[in-house]
Amino acid sequence: MRRFSAMCVALTLAVTTLVGIGSTSTADAADPADSFDPTLLDTEAQFARWGVVGKGPSSHADEDHGGVRNWTGPQPEVWDIEEHGDRVFVGGIFTGVRRNEFWYPNDPIHDQPFVAAFERDTGDWISTWRPDLDGVVYDVSITTDGVLLVGGEFTQVNGVARTGLVGLDPDTGQIVDTFRTSVSREWSDDPAYVKEIHVDGQDVYVAGQFSHVTDGSGQANIRSVVRLDATTGARDTSWNVVADGSVWDVQVDRSRDLVHLVGYFTSLDGLPDTDRMGTVRRSDGTAVAGLPSLPTNHAWNTDTVTVTSGNDQTWVGGGNHLVNVLDPATNQALFTQTVPRAGDIQVIENFGDWMALGHHGWDGGVAFFHAETYERSSINLGSLRRSYGIWALELTSDGCLWVGGDSTRTLGGAWLGGFGRFCPPMDSDGDGIGDQRDTVATTGASVSQAGTASQSGDWISQGAPLSADHAIDGQRDAVDWRANGDLAHTLQVAEPWWEVDLGAVTEIDGINIWNRTDCCTDRLDNAVVLIGDAPFGDISLAAARAQATWTTTIGDAADIEQLAVPGTVGRYVRIQDPDSSIVNLIEVDVFGTASNLPPFGTPPNVQLTTNLVDEVGISWDPVANVRGYVIHRDFQFLKWVDADTASFVDVTVAEGETYRYQVRAQAADNSYSSPSPIQSITVFDANGLPPFGTPANVSLRTNGTDDITVEWERVGDAKGYVIHRDYQFVRWVAAGESAWTDTGLVEGETYRYQVRAQAADNSYSSPSPIQSITVFDANGLPPFGTPANPTVTTNGIDSATISWEPVADAKGYVIHRDFQFLRFVPFTESSFVDTSAEVGRTYRYQVRAQAADNSYSAPTASEMITIGQDVTPPDAPEGVVAVRSADGTTVTVTWDPAVDDIGVTSYLIHDNWNYLAWVPAGTTSYTHTGLDPSSVHRYQIRARDGADNTSLPSSLVRVEPN
Repeated sequence: MRRFSAMCVALTLAVTTLVGIGSTSTADAADPADSFDPTLLDTEAQFARWGVVGKGPSSHADEDHGGVRNWTGPQPEVWDIEEHGDRVFVGGIFTGVRRNEFWYPNDPIHDQPFVAAFERDTGDWISTWRPDLDGVVYDVSITTDGVLLVGGEFTQVNGVARTGLVGLDPDTGQIVDTFRTSVSREWSDDPAYVKEIHVDGQDVYVAGQFSHVTDGSGQANIRSVVRLDATTGARDTSWNVVADGSVWDVQVDRSRDLVHLVGYFTSLDGLPDTDRMGTVRRSDGTAVAGLPSLPTNHAWNTDTVTVTSGNDQTWVGGGNHLVNVLDPATNQALFTQTVPRAGDIQVIENFGDWMALGHHGWDGGVAFFHAETYERSSINLGSLRRSYGIWALELTSDGCLWVGGDSTRTLGGAWLGGFGRFCPPMDSDGDGIGDQRDTVATTGASVSQAGTASQSGDWISQGAPLSADHAIDGQRDAVDWRANGDLAHTLQVAEPWWEVDLGAVTEIDGINIWNRTDCCTDRLDNAVVLIGDAPFGDISLAAARAQATWTTTIGDAADIEQLAVPGTVGRYVRIQDPDSSIVNLIEVDVFGTASNLPPFGTPPNVQLTTNLVDEVGISWDPVANVRGYVIHRDFQFLKWVDADTASFVDVTVAEGETYRYQVRAQAADNSYSSPSPIQSITVFDANGLPPFGTPANVSLRTNGTDDITVEWERVGDAKGYVIHRDYQFVRWVAAGESAWTDTGLVEGETYRYQVRAQAADNSYSSPSPIQSITVFDANGLPPFGTPANPTVTTNGIDSATISWEPVADAKGYVIHRDFQFLRFVPFTESSFVDTSAEVGRTYRYQVRAQAADNSYSAPTASEMITIGQDVTPPDAPEGVVAVRSADGTTVTVTWDPAVDDIGVTSYLIHDNWNYLAWVPAGTTSYTHTGLDPSSVHRYQIRARDGADNTSLPSSLVRVEPN
């Protein structure tokens, strides 16, 4: 079982340091865990084109499963799933792969035992990747050098002796000779096996059941867990763990220099209270004494098989539906629950704010818990055959969740072969392809689906016409289109054409043309795409060109042609072939809008405010073509508002309670958009403070060489606050304070702070998240190291400016663009303007500091920007003042001009969270007339720039009756 964070580290290092085996350029992609929300997953598998079948032998012969020796162990077909580049690797006990048995009942089973590769985007089996293993696979993981490590219960790979562990090239399937380490059991007839491979930077933790490890230096007696070098496989001789039994999972806590282990061992280093779960030191592997034992479940089922981290906590899962959430420093239980309708907890993965638990109970085999609140989502993925359930969870870079185990059917009864893929957002058009892949060239809804299509004659297939409207029906399966005749297919005529009337003049941003892929892909070669204001009709290509306002030629057609046409205005989109041929189209998506509003879709920029003890204001940006909006609170329906409203005030809330809101748009046909991301807010108490709990927004600053100021937001009913530095108590401050300055510190040292609130009964809140800061040197600079806070801005035309915070003792700075040297600047500079950037190009910038000895710091994280594209919103307007007239019927609102990197073009005025008016730039006042003298008004101002980037709202100004 692999952790997603390890994959991100591996990909980042592989790209930014050296190009290793199978390395990719996806390191700069955003972590999909940052935006993961299980409530947005389609509960039906997005595709099941291929799967795995069959079962090989899997022993775990000596596990003490509830006192029963020689238990044969669980037998799911899939044990682990790992993404690398555009491939997904699946390991397990399966013996072959096959295409969907429902759609292809006569397709053969292909012999590919124990590990196989599939295309991430299509799910197709990669038949050229064919390693040959003689035993089952329990874990697959990618190292920092891009090597696919495979662990399991095998003794030979590709005809070469490799017991339990092997490194494979993820592109070819060949053995990587530089990684030669294997495991064995010298004093037992039972097989050795590797159950877990945990990559942590350059360290690789390998766990399972074995007595010896053999690397390049020879064989050593190692019991069930070892730490290896990610590149060479060399054993770390300084790290030795003595586990009495097998180890099934590993979790590294770098912040505390600890490693948590779970499995079927009875003790670590012979210490008490270390059976099934224990903690060892990352420095040398010695067990940590004095920690409490893991809370028990039923005495006859104490299985403990999975451990991971989330929200600065340790999550442990095992037998009898039990999940434990522990304090990672003390292993004290914070939350223990038998999960209803879930079987044994078999795998836990952390995806941002959510913990995903694989099990073999009901409700689809996957349970989702919020990492902070422990609230369980009601989503049911419906992919379970209940014998063994789910053992593998992988969140891939496209935001899709791959689920593996012994799954054979989806919620709707569709075939699965051991695993399925579930993608956000919901598959609103029902085409079996999630909306995330539906919108390839741009975001937003496809306006062509509401249009009217025509073409130069309909081809007849099986008695039915393959008419033009099949290319605007939202169905995009380019292989299995025959299932419903979903193909637009013209007659074979001279210069055949297809055309769509969008229904209104539209500002078009992009066009996706989905080509047929089962055959005949060249029929779109050299086809011409045209946009015009009037219908083209049945005319020649030359006449169509003369009428068009925009044209382009496709050339060699790809599976999906993505055409960017920003700012082009038209109503008719046409595709025409220059020869006597046929035009085939799976789908044509046209993206744009006929108004100043974004197209129908999820309402953007949902924001919450609360200034009283009994109300929450919800506001959002309106979208086009809506009938209204639906507001959900805590995942339940709360209110419907009409299309002219983009806000709502919830007055049914309670002081001190926390609420979660989402907004959906409702279309004219009563369909709904995906819900907006969850926004949470806590209603303040009568003093305007959040309820007693962990202090929020803890921040640190240092202005000299020997002091650090800690600041936080106060909470209600607090007696005082306790401040910890490097996990030690340093100060108590009274309830009215929200800052404290720590003096007498050491120049250049880094310190970690946390704050707890103390209640009247002397109990304490949980500590705030750790905040770290380094004390500056005598010149007010941080010590030599990687420059902090790199930022890149563009003037929106032809240059990019990269800036950073200076560091002490730097001789100068080296700037890289797209991982290539660009410029050296002296230590007196902390910014550089790149005037060689090209308009329309996207670049990645990094900065290194150079020391006096000409050595270099590590590079900063890549900062990416597109030249000629203004993506920076204006600052929120400040200085908002509202003055009511003497008779109460008029309010005059004024504000200071907002700041934008290019220029503000207008302002939006909101009253009581409702859109009120628009005024152009240069105007910084608005008079609201015709008011009820007894009414209450709350005003906010937003600034907008020429690229329609909208600022955050200003501070709210409340106007009472006179």
